[in-house]
Amino acid sequence: AKPRVCSASSLSSRMIFHASLLAFRHFSATGINAKPLIWVHDEVVWRFPKGREEECKNIVDKYMKAYKLNTPHGNVPLDVEGNLSSCWQK
Repeated sequence: AKPRVCSASSLSSRMIFHASLLAFRHFSATGINAKPLIWVHDEVVWRFPKGREEECKNIVDKYMKAYKLNTPHGNVPLDVEGNLSSCWQK
């Protein structure tokens, strides 16, 4: 079998997807109606309930920053930044 090679961008996309899943599970377990709407490469757009945006952003930040990819070279952390907006902005 051929060895599988992943680019840095595909690894970061996977890491963001998995960290988003952990945050979504937290929201589901606590009854907060927040969910990821779309993943685009290494970005994720979330929908948060009105009035709880800052709380939800902090929860997503916590899961994103805590996620580490275990590699033969050690644990690789995510370097993330987030914004609150009423629409998706680049």
